[in-house]
Amino acid sequence: IRDLKYDEASMKTLPQLLGKSGAVFMSWILLITCYCISFEVYDNQIAIPLSISFLLTGMAVTFSLKERKDLFYPMVMDSMMMVPLLLILIFR
Repeated sequence: IRDLKYDEASMKTLPQLLGKSGAVFMSWILLITCYCISFEVYDNQIAIPLSISFLLTGMAVTFSLKERKDLFYPMVMDSMMMVPLLLILIFR
């Protein structure tokens, strides 16, 4: 979503094809799917921290709809990749 204004039209990224809100909606659908699958694949000791990380990631993606300062993306969005591991380590 951040790169929407910088991407060339020929790239056909999801935000270009679906729009900002469509890309966020698709993110939520995928996060909810991962949430459901996590309880089937993992025990609660891992599934619960993963579900919390899915919720936090969804909130961060939703906050990206508005124009944010450049530091928002590397500080918040990129750090979302570390949240599942940190939560799993904390919950153990």
